[in-house]
Amino acid sequence: MATSAQTLSIILDTLAKEFNFDKTEACQLLASESLLPKKLMSSLAAPAKKDTIWASKKAEELAAKHGIIPTGKPSRPDGKWNIADVRKLLETPVKEKLNASPAAVKLALEHNIDLKEVKGPGQGDKILVKNVKDFLAKNVKDFLAKIEEEEEDSYEEDSEESYEDVSDEEN
Repeated sequence: MATSAQTLSIILDTLAKEFNFDKTEACQLLASESLLPKKLMSSLAAPAKKDTIWASKKAEELAAKHGIIPTGKPSRPDGKWNIADVRKLLETPVKEKLNASPAAVKLALEHNIDLKEVKGPGQGDKILVKNVKDFLAKNVKDFLAKIEEEEEDSYEEDSEESYEDVSDEEN
């Protein structure tokens, strides 16, 4: 009883899945023993071409390099993305939506604060006036501490110079 190439392919797929082995290697073994129909042998010689959304390797590499995920419709009629499509996506500005109350936005604008730096509270991370005020307070404290530190360093340098000047005059 002869088995068709299609049926044999289904049998091999099932066995490969069930017993966890590589179907290609099994087909190569059967072919070397001349136990494989010619139709299946020809499918081994030319592996199926991987279906891809990219028109070229360069387009794929450019997109990967810049972390671009293709969205929308490509310009090619075959639906594949080419370099021009990727470059167009690179040039498209990305709008970031911030979740902030109008009062928080107004306060941030008054104090030249980039709301991307302000963290919102937990769920939804909506930035409130309180968060902007906390951010301002923290930055003011950090700023004052930095000024204090610089003044102390400056005072220490001045003290050392005065001491050296006095010792130079005595000699």
